[in-house]
Amino acid sequence: MEKHHMRSNIQATARLDKPLFAFLLLISLASAAAEVNATVSVTVVSRATISFNSFGISASSVTQGRPMLFTAAFNNTGNSGGSFTVTVYLVNSSNVTVQTITFSPVLILEGESASASKSAAITAAPGNYTLLATGSYGAYLSDSMTSSLVVNAAPSAPVAAGGAPFFLSVPSAPQAAVAERPVVTALDLVDGEQLSVSFYPPGEEVRAYANPSGSDLTGITGVAATLAERMTDSRIIIRYVPAGYPSNVPEPPPSVYKRISVETVNIGPGSIRSLSISFKVSRIWESGQFDKNTVALYRFADNKWNRLPTSLIGSDDKSFYYVASSPGLSYFAIVAEAPQPFDVISYPMVEEIPPGRMVTHAVAISNPGADTSSGTVSLSGVPSEWIVDPVRTVSVDPFSTLNVRFIVFVPSNATPGESALLTNVMFGDSEKSILTALRVVGPRENGVYVYRTITADVARNETKVTLSSENALQTRADVVEVSDRLPSELQLSKVTFITEPSGYSDGVVSYAFPLDSGVKRVDEFVLDTLFDSYSIYLNWAIDQVSTMTYPAHAIGIDSVFSTSFQPGGAGKVNITLINHGTSPTTVILRLSLPERWMAVPLQATDNIQPRSASSYEFEVNAPSDAAAGAYPGKAAVFYELSSLEAPLSLVVTSPAVTVIETSGLAASATTLILAIAFIAALIFVLISFRKRRKARAR
Repeated sequence: MEKHHMRSNIQATARLDKPLFAFLLLISLASAAAEVNATVSVTVVSRATISFNSFGISASSVTQGRPMLFTAAFNNTGNSGGSFTVTVYLVNSSNVTVQTITFSPVLILEGESASASKSAAITAAPGNYTLLATGSYGAYLSDSMTSSLVVNAAPSAPVAAGGAPFFLSVPSAPQAAVAERPVVTALDLVDGEQLSVSFYPPGEEVRAYANPSGSDLTGITGVAATLAERMTDSRIIIRYVPAGYPSNVPEPPPSVYKRISVETVNIGPGSIRSLSISFKVSRIWESGQFDKNTVALYRFADNKWNRLPTSLIGSDDKSFYYVASSPGLSYFAIVAEAPQPFDVISYPMVEEIPPGRMVTHAVAISNPGADTSSGTVSLSGVPSEWIVDPVRTVSVDPFSTLNVRFIVFVPSNATPGESALLTNVMFGDSEKSILTALRVVGPRENGVYVYRTITADVARNETKVTLSSENALQTRADVVEVSDRLPSELQLSKVTFITEPSGYSDGVVSYAFPLDSGVKRVDEFVLDTLFDSYSIYLNWAIDQVSTMTYPAHAIGIDSVFSTSFQPGGAGKVNITLINHGTSPTTVILRLSLPERWMAVPLQATDNIQPRSASSYEFEVNAPSDAAAGAYPGKAAVFYELSSLEAPLSLVVTSPAVTVIETSGLAASATTLILAIAFIAALIFVLISFRKRRKARAR
């Protein structure tokens, strides 16, 4: 009975639980379907995790426009290699980024450390800044580090509150003779501006500014002089000349604004190495009939008036401000010239060229007037067969600039030396000749030519130096070092590098680089000084090639690259070989791998054409039990009677972490299946319950 009763209960329970069983069955099926659906979307997370170790700068303060060195060190704690780019932001006190400096990308492998550096000129305005260094690798950002930087004003003529330029003076209090510091006194200009110098070291610059009443009287706002020798109790006296010059000095060109005399006391003819004069012109005088761009300072020398290089440097609501450079002292006049039909604003002052080469001789001609100017531009001074089309007829549109280019070809048998190449510009009655020193450089014993072009940019008041290096050898030069030693008068603070140098110090700019056969390289930098065409500065000697090494083999291994590996997985090894020689060469390239590593193929044989490169790809398999880390290998090249090797690093990374993610679509499908299962189970229960009630009613 007990057994029968138990069996009856079980049967009853089974009968009563059929709907529930069906419901649970449907729920299980839906859950299984949802589980299967959830595994459809799989994301493998395998990436670098890079953070800074350190960030530094070469100095805590820098002069505006000067370069400084930024350095950063970082490490990779992720499970994959990555390319890391450092960016430095200069942020002012208002949290505004005023300059951005970006390093070149650096490849850093898993678990390794690396460093990077960048030299850049600071262009931000003087002030205190926060340096924020951060990095990026792919779509990810690293942590950041900060530092502080003070930017100081550049040592040029600053601008006063009213916009007028002035020169900084040294302390006016008398100094002891042993200190050898200049003593500068700015006096009232009613009787003359006096610049007194006592025990001043030669080769340095002394500056003085004029007080307002004095500058209004003479128009002179400041004087800067570089002394060639030590002087004591010396003076420069500037006087306003109201009535006219002495009888032996003719009147300057028409439209004179101010007549000025400059006298010296205890200063010899060669005591002043260079001189610049700043002056101003009233807007009221200029607005009558003259253009601000036609104002110039004239100097009386060699029994005639000579126009000095003059630049417009600023203005305010009362005056325009100018600066002019002068080779000496004498009588001066501030005048407004009649507009010229043309002006030459850019031209080469020095062009160096090897025999058998050609150079593009380019001059830029501007038209400052409102009418079209026409004329001729021609070259002379060298054999006519050197110049292609030596005479050009040109027209320059109003307020426009035209670049006129000539091809100058130097024959291969030309004798090394210097020729005076003249560019003659004639527009109507106006004529101008410009001298270019055309230097034919001799052959170099090492087979590399290095030659220079020096170009004057009048519009920007600067000089550009271009260094061209050309490999005339039949083989590659692994290292070429070119140095250009600037004159002592040119300070590095006046140099802006267009091409980043390998180094620069004590006036020497150096570039080091490899140079393939027949390849030409160009490096450039700019000096913020405009030289006179006859300046002795243009004759400074280039050191040319100071060091040079050649490849030890005609065949070289140009690059070796390997992908990363997973344990038991396959990767690629790519190797590029280059033939520096002049004849085809048969090579055998063979991989030497760690134990139980496999490669297909294990070696390759090829015939590489002269002065060309070939790349080879190998499929490499890592052992299934390889632990994470770097495994050393070698790439060996055999040709003729020579051989060479290059190291090969095979990096095994940790197995990628697999993260299961349910996509939005999969989640929606799961929800729908569960809802259908629930509704079906509910309907089934209701139908079963209804049938049961009908059965009981009977």
